[in-house]
Amino acid sequence: HTAYRRQRQMCIRDSGSGVVRNDGTLVAAPDGAILLVADKVINTGTMQVRGGTIGMVSADQLQVSGDWKTAVAGSLAMADVSDVTIDNLGRIDVSGLQGGQISLKGGNGTTQSGGELLAAGEQGRGGSIHLSGMRVGLLRGSLTDASGASGGGDVLVGGDWQGGGSMEHASATYMDADAVIRVNATAQGDGGKAVLWSDGYTNFRGQIQANGAGAGNGGQVETSGKDILDALGSVTARGVQAGNWLLDPSNVTIVSGPDTGTVTYPYNPTAATGMISNGEINAALDNNTVVTISTTLGVGGTVGVGHLIQNDDADIVKSTPGEATLRLIADLDLVLNGNITANNGKLNVWLSASGAADNGSGAILVNKDISTNGGTLDFRSGVYTGGTSDQ
Repeated sequence: HTAYRRQRQMCIRDSGSGVVRNDGTLVAAPDGAILLVADKVINTGTMQVRGGTIGMVSADQLQVSGDWKTAVAGSLAMADVSDVTIDNLGRIDVSGLQGGQISLKGGNGTTQSGGELLAAGEQGRGGSIHLSGMRVGLLRGSLTDASGASGGGDVLVGGDWQGGGSMEHASATYMDADAVIRVNATAQGDGGKAVLWSDGYTNFRGQIQANGAGAGNGGQVETSGKDILDALGSVTARGVQAGNWLLDPSNVTIVSGPDTGTVTYPYNPTAATGMISNGEINAALDNNTVVTISTTLGVGGTVGVGHLIQNDDADIVKSTPGEATLRLIADLDLVLNGNITANNGKLNVWLSASGAADNGSGAILVNKDISTNGGTLDFRSGVYTGGTSDQ
């Protein structure tokens, strides 16, 4: 491999093998940059740039901005979606007074991290950590941390909020049950932003924290698959004003119980309809988080018709003091076969079913009880039938 060194910058490209691998320690000066570029890039060692930029990029050619903070693949490396083109098993650290930037770009292949990605702000805000590729995975034991003393940063895995922005979209995104994302404020300030996105299947089983600190508010968390979403992981977004957790698939069923299954093929769905754990919804509401589950018609997807169904054994229960909000929004119909209950504190419940014509004609079927303990119960659109309600 050939290394190009400047006072603060380092670029390591492959010398014909197609692979760049770091098994040792690479350190650049504060606010500098380290870039590793090849068809396949592997890190099992340590890379550190205080407050700077570190990139692992699968590409044949790379265009780098003058300040080395932005790198764009000029020519993507040839790869199959199953090829692991970016593999972090070590420690990548751009923590500093302000958090820096980490970018893992797998191009046409798979990007995965089973190690540490750290962009903490010791006095200021957390930095940014972005992972892209056709498939993106946060594996068992991984830690992805963009927390900051004065506010959380952002972690984007497989895409940006609701698939917007310029970031490349994954076709499948996976977060293991023993993986952790943190975008917390640690001293004073708001929680940051964490997104798991894919244009196909998102398999969320880990733990995401976006907590505010002091007088700060909770952050913004999205776990969405444009077609299919399995959301069996946990989210906390505590703060003076609660943060938000958005789940936005095409069809989904709220199911009972924790995730106890073994994941054999993490990037492949096991059913045509995704599932969300009622236990994780309950835990988020107990932390006073605003939980929004919204099904869409899946424009550009392959599955979506817009059903949102709650199984009869998947009760949604708020059990702690304080006020929380649950929004259930179906693009076609909303079927509630389980109870929705607040045993302690207020629970605001919004129900909406727009119908196939998006004109409010969709059905809202309430087959059990809704009790908000003094919270609001709001039918935003749709035709309400059955059940009882007690505010």
